[in-house]
Amino acid sequence: MKKLITSGLLKVLLFLLFIITLALNFYLQSTPTFLDHPFKLSATTEIIDVNYVNWACDCANFIETKYAQNDPNYEVREEDCIFIEPANAKLKLPERYFKKDHFEKKLRLTGQFYLKKGIPRFYEQKTPKKPAAAKVFRYTKFEVVD
Repeated sequence: MKKLITSGLLKVLLFLLFIITLALNFYLQSTPTFLDHPFKLSATTEIIDVNYVNWACDCANFIETKYAQNDPNYEVREEDCIFIEPANAKLKLPERYFKKDHFEKKLRLTGQFYLKKGIPRFYEQKTPKKPAAAKVFRYTKFEVVD
């Protein structure tokens, strides 16, 4: 009898462990966590100009203007896009930029690229699917320019 209870309890525990593993795996595939954030910054401070790309997915959504400057027929490619990340919450871009300004203006950012691809800390997910890792530029200053 004792062996039967132990066997049944073991089966229940294994089943619960299986369910927890599935749930954790689903969560990690759909939600960015600290494991997705890049950590080490380049030692080089740069000033880059970027345009916003209004993708219909959760993905890197800024492109450096240097691509279009070098090729007038350039079409935006996902692998050329980057994420941007404010150094602190006070530097978050105003909503006006995303609603109106990005059609006519670009951003000039001062900051550093992370050495490895990832997903920014302040990323606001728009769909249930976690975005693919991309280059991330952490800015300490921004300016909206014509």
